[in-house]
Amino acid sequence: MARSRNDLGRNCRSIAEPAFFNCLDRQDAQDNDPMTGASQDAVQLLTQQFSGLSDRCCSDTSSSRCKAVCRALFIQDSVTDSQRSAVENLCNPSIMSCITNSTSATPTTHPTDASRRTLCVGEKCEEALHSLTSEEDIVNEIVRHCGAPNPATPLWRCFLRGSTNSLRTQYQRSSSVGVTGVDGVKLLCCSKAATRRCRDLCVKTYGKSWTAYWNQFHENCGYHPREGELRTCLVEGKNHSDNTLTVEQPCKLGCRGLDYCANFNDRPTEMFRSCSVEADAGARRDVMLWQNGIISLPALQELPVKDIRRCHPELWKAIACSLQVKPCHTGSHATTICKADCLYVLSDCLDTGQLTDGTTAESVCTALSPDDTKCISLKSYLVSSPHTEDASDVTHPCRLNPCSEGELCLINRRKCNNPGQCKSYICQPGCPLGEVSSFHVVPNSYVRVPTASPSQLHCHRVCRCGHRGTLHNCQEPECVTPSHCLLGSGRIQDHKSQFYIDCNRCVCSAGEVVCTRRQCLRPSASKMEREQHTGLPCNCEAKFVPVCGKNGRTYPSACVARCVGVKDSQMDLGPCAFKDPCDTASCPEGSRCVIRRQVCLTPAKTRCKQYRCMSLEDSCSHHRDPVCDTTGQEFSNACLLLASGRQIAYRGHCLSGCSSVGTVCGVNGETYPSECTAWADHVPVDYWSTCHAVGQLVNRAGSVFETECADVQCPSLSTSSFCAPITPPGACCPLCVGEIRVLYSLSRMKRVSRQAKVGPIAVRNVTAILSRHMTTAQCDVFGYLSIENDLVLLIMPVVEHSTALQAQACMMETERVATLIRTDSPVLMSHLALSPFLTATVRTSHIIVSSSAATTRWQSSRRAINVVVLSVLYLALLAR
Repeated sequence: MARSRNDLGRNCRSIAEPAFFNCLDRQDAQDNDPMTGASQDAVQLLTQQFSGLSDRCCSDTSSSRCKAVCRALFIQDSVTDSQRSAVENLCNPSIMSCITNSTSATPTTHPTDASRRTLCVGEKCEEALHSLTSEEDIVNEIVRHCGAPNPATPLWRCFLRGSTNSLRTQYQRSSSVGVTGVDGVKLLCCSKAATRRCRDLCVKTYGKSWTAYWNQFHENCGYHPREGELRTCLVEGKNHSDNTLTVEQPCKLGCRGLDYCANFNDRPTEMFRSCSVEADAGARRDVMLWQNGIISLPALQELPVKDIRRCHPELWKAIACSLQVKPCHTGSHATTICKADCLYVLSDCLDTGQLTDGTTAESVCTALSPDDTKCISLKSYLVSSPHTEDASDVTHPCRLNPCSEGELCLINRRKCNNPGQCKSYICQPGCPLGEVSSFHVVPNSYVRVPTASPSQLHCHRVCRCGHRGTLHNCQEPECVTPSHCLLGSGRIQDHKSQFYIDCNRCVCSAGEVVCTRRQCLRPSASKMEREQHTGLPCNCEAKFVPVCGKNGRTYPSACVARCVGVKDSQMDLGPCAFKDPCDTASCPEGSRCVIRRQVCLTPAKTRCKQYRCMSLEDSCSHHRDPVCDTTGQEFSNACLLLASGRQIAYRGHCLSGCSSVGTVCGVNGETYPSECTAWADHVPVDYWSTCHAVGQLVNRAGSVFETECADVQCPSLSTSSFCAPITPPGACCPLCVGEIRVLYSLSRMKRVSRQAKVGPIAVRNVTAILSRHMTTAQCDVFGYLSIENDLVLLIMPVVEHSTALQAQACMMETERVATLIRTDSPVLMSHLALSPFLTATVRTSHIIVSSSAATTRWQSSRRAINVVVLSVLYLALLAR
């Protein structure tokens, strides 16, 4: 048995037992710390003043890069010349002046008073240190004689740094840096670094030393040829206008409002990282600089060029706009221009007479566009968009972020009682994931942030966003070792590798092999085996005899339920919709049982509660958990609705664009009392009636298995004139949708649920998060648990009589979300409920362009593009 902390060193290491040693640290601090009362108030005041100084000086700028560097100065213990230089280069003079004043004296006092107070603090500090022993008494003595503490003065900052007990500890804990790092979202990217040096610099930069290491990280890793994955990850976040590695610029649909780069406007089905007036001005500025004969591009030496006013000027303009506005490749989100375009313009315009080091157009373009299969072609940006007249059909209310700092912009999907007067967006306060992070999450959501240590990048804390805009209730970090998987016959698969076992898609995740549960048919199968093959898991018979699993999911038969891991004791005969969970509920006296159905993604043996007990004794609070009654009226919560004598129709905001009458069968095989009720559960309608058939499944080759769907009457589609629909897995009827099939780790889903202590994670939790990440107002996310062990996400138009352009925008949203999942984007993976996602496959409806006016405009624009390109080629030939 260890008698002291020193005895532990022989057998225990802090890196292996972080929770235990953190507990010892806290206990040591409590045992040695006599601080109470006024000194705690001083700490609180210091924290508030630091926050106030940061907000006052750094908020008056639209540049997120300036804002980040400015805020970082107030986190550091001191301000260096290089840090001041960075602010001077990135920010306007008023911000630099504010920082100078704030870090030299109290802003609200006269300079003479400030000097007098600084002298007072110095004198009283020296006296107190000689006569007093406890830090409580020292702080009280200084405050009593010299007034409130000023965190900008060197003496106060020195006192905090030199403190050995909880005066310093409490101050450090009051900031979120210790939990999230400077930017918790960017910390999630550091594990993607290919080189150890960049990984370490990444952790230091986004951990706790932003200003000390940012320049070094940017210079060494910003354009490192092996760090493409890290670079892409770092730019996935909340949209801003700055054109640098450190600015969070996700790929978002749509671009409008540009002047110089007007050809990039009115493209609602294309993605851009930085469609902004700042990027537009930057492109104009770049072209003016390039006209001097020197091209300066990231990670390349300066290139001498001929007069670009005469050598392909329109192409140079398109290049400048592309580098600034950053159109995104659909599948990879890459923003590099295609090598062919680069070679074409540099072969003619590069001034080879001034080159002495052997640089050629080929070498430059190879460096700029190493992967020519995932690139942006400039051809379509030589002319205006074909959608200039109908682009308004697709809207992106939050693209320019109309909300205040610290707020999230969310698409307003509530039913509008006064059409034309309701805003298309909602501004909601949120929690930032770090002192300089502009990525926010909504209140009551759970997030995960990695520990700011290169050796523990795979360890994550789980925190909850409170209503005051800060993360709290953070749990001790849990670690997941990225180990490989051992398959049969000695086969080894690396962590995160994807492969097939027969017809099933699989992923290796931290030593666990996760696969779909399709019933595979051997290539050598006999004729009888092929005839008896149903395609259902375990080759179950395609008969609809539904059972309700304890996870809240209706399975088409007990055979299918057993095949996916549901035991007989965990299922009941009949569909879940026909079960009243309140019949067996045990609510305490003085409360009422209210049905709250959900389908849980955690194992079936985990309790998935289908109701909640609501107190009848207390008066109703006004907390927000909206419900809609059977008359279409919305209430803030179920208590207020029931107190008004109404009946609950469904949870969530009252919806428009759907029918509130008529029983429907959802694509998940569950029966709903109305289309709106199904939509509220984020499930599209399959057909109008109670569910009575086993839906279709598609094998790896695309073949559809015979089911009972022949007896189903499918509704007509309003999109049939322009959309070639697809049938979601397990459904009978086709829909104009984009489909994402997500493979997730069941064990990790259970582990994160236990770590956060929030109970099981449900499908509706996932769809609610993804819905907030939609950028197109006319599209929304639906989802359900398939019978093949994966999660099906559907993105589709949610407006009546949708247009082809709106449907195409939803297909692009599908591609965008799938790419975020496949690349482990921190935009999604920072959410606890999405962190078990492993990979995603996509299938989208094909949007058919009809012979409308829009088609005519498109065809004429295509002809214009070809004419311009041919003209450019012709002029180039003449020049030679």
